[in-house]
Amino acid sequence: MLGLLLLGSVAEAQISQGSHLISGNVGLTSQHMKITYAGDSESGSVSFLDLEGSYTYMKSDRLGFGARMVYSRIGGGSYRDKVSISTIAIIPSVRYYVYQRDRFHTYVNAGVGFGQFASAGFDNRVTNGFFTLGSAIGFQHFITEQIGWGVQINADYVSSKNSLNYVELRLGIGFTFNLRKQ
Repeated sequence: MLGLLLLGSVAEAQISQGSHLISGNVGLTSQHMKITYAGDSESGSVSFLDLEGSYTYMKSDRLGFGARMVYSRIGGGSYRDKVSISTIAIIPSVRYYVYQRDRFHTYVNAGVGFGQFASAGFDNRVTNGFFTLGSAIGFQHFITEQIGWGVQINADYVSSKNSLNYVELRLGIGFTFNLRKQ
């Protein structure tokens, strides 16, 4: 353990042109949504855990292109009124590193993507595609040149053709692998 701490104190993660960044995190998400179905509308808020994975290719020392993939599943209710909602989204994105110093990196991320929403319960099932517009700010701290941890805050807007619109705020904590060229 002491060796890992000493290694971490001298490591300089060089996120640079040609780097491939692979990240994953667990997020706490809060959604405020409006659902319209068969002419009726309902609003509400919900919080849950979700999973996010991302890939970024660094085109220059500060600018990267890639994609995020987010999966969430919410379930609850009694046996008779059991409801479940699943979403998966793929969001191509652009990442820009605002601050890079030794092992510390801060970035902003923006993207436009699409996804699939499925809900089941109350004796019916609804499946719908959706459009999403996403943004994020994040902080990364590298323990070694290739392995780091980070915190990311997302704000996403999601809209489907006729039944689901929501704003989502997300706080994620996870890891990053820097597969940079040698």
